[in-house]
Amino acid sequence: MTVFTSIWRYFALPRLVAVDALGDASREQVQAQRQAAQTRLDAAVSLWERGYFIAAVAQANDARATLAALGDAYPALGIKPALGEDASPALESVTLTAQGALLPRGAYAFYKDIRRVEPILEQLRVALLRPQDRAFGRMRRTLVLLLPLLALAGIRHLITKPPTMATSASAVWGASADHELAVDHSAATNWLLPDRTTGWIELRFPSQNVRHVSLLNVQGFPAYGTTEARVELYDGRTLAWARTVELARSVGSSVAESVQLPQPTRATRLRVHVLAYHSLGGGFAEVSLR
Repeated sequence: MTVFTSIWRYFALPRLVAVDALGDASREQVQAQRQAAQTRLDAAVSLWERGYFIAAVAQANDARATLAALGDAYPALGIKPALGEDASPALESVTLTAQGALLPRGAYAFYKDIRRVEPILEQLRVALLRPQDRAFGRMRRTLVLLLPLLALAGIRHLITKPPTMATSASAVWGASADHELAVDHSAATNWLLPDRTTGWIELRFPSQNVRHVSLLNVQGFPAYGTTEARVELYDGRTLAWARTVELARSVGSSVAESVQLPQPTRATRLRVHVLAYHSLGGGFAEVSLR
């Protein structure tokens, strides 16, 4: 069964309305006839796979005849047009050679019946479900169809997501000023050192080329701010690049201080030392690199 056939069987359900209009007794009769036809069709496939061609085609014809009788009893189901009025019984086309092999026309006739009967049985099965079961079935089938797309989206996310960042610091003012708040992409939060102390914050990340470091000074606390900092990049334990930056002009400013490297530098750690601070203490609202 191809994906396109499965999709067609799921969405092409013209018998839903007709089955819903039936009374309980009629629904039970349709269900019983559908089950009988399904049992015969399953037997036909099983016999065919074991080489009992004549018996297999006979079972396929019986399944077709059962559906045809159901179509006569309930014309609104539209079974007879789907089966095809001009189709001759497949059994008449089955011919075996002296060695018991099946001639090609017999195989064609068998699969012709299978192709006619199987979709009708599936549509009737879905039509006979309770409305809530149908809704669940549609949801489940939709999820199955979406799974490949979700898998591709997940792979794309893993490929394109930014590198994971871990942070640490020499000290923090308190839980409300933790070092993780310096990498949360929000100017409304700050990493602060304890009052009147110097210290450092460190970012650890997968190895990458760094071209630019951005330092956004403390926001929302006029008595706090970093006035001088030393920016250090490490590749493992090796110091790869360093610069001391004057930040007095950025105290109280909502514009980040941009530190441009002379050339791309391979690094796995960024450590920023607060060397001097404004009034009560130092820190940063945001520390980032690219």
